[in-house]
Amino acid sequence: MRFWITFLCAITAFDAAEGLAQSDAGAFIAHIESAQSPAVSELDDLTLQALMERLHVPGLSIAVVKDFEIHWARAYGVADVATGRLLDTATRFQAASITKPVTALAAMRLVQAHRLDQLRLA
Repeated sequence: MRFWITFLCAITAFDAAEGLAQSDAGAFIAHIESAQSPAVSELDDLTLQALMERLHVPGLSIAVVKDFEIHWARAYGVADVATGRLLDTATRFQAASITKPVTALAAMRLVQAHRLDQLRLA
């Protein structure tokens, strides 16, 4: 459940920041870390740190890929709650079945583009 929340929050932040010049990593990172505007839900008013606290997410990592290379990466929070060991961009996460949310995101993008308006079964 936490993976889904973290993944969806990151995707939402990425979608909201699409208009920013992605060559300016600093502005993109600042946008993701700050409260989202315009606020669509009560969670959009929260900064990334406040959102993590509200949803009880101890740590997360975000990597943005541009032109098939890592454009920037940041880690937030702790890797181990018991010891307080901080996350870094080299911390490994168990991704589980990451293809499902990625496929769902791709399908929703196609729906937004009106490319999946009708399902035709043969």
